[in-house]
Amino acid sequence: MIDFEKQKGQWVGDYLWEPRGGAMYEGSIRETIPSELADIIFSDEETEIKKKIIAETEEKVKAYYNTDKVA
Repeated sequence: MIDFEKQKGQWVGDYLWEPRGGAMYEGSIRETIPSELADIIFSDEETEIKKKIIAETEEKVKAYYNTDKVA
């Protein structure tokens, strides 16, 4: 996860956190973010809040990398 901060009208990454790999991936994320958010993220249900979170995150990534595409 990258924390972003807006500086002088530009989004700047100011902290990078990476979850553990393998079987510890989901657990390490659940330890890091609020449980309500983790439940939404790891749910297979396509909720409006999940769509909003994904869209906002993609916009931040596009701005950070100065691109129109997100992998």
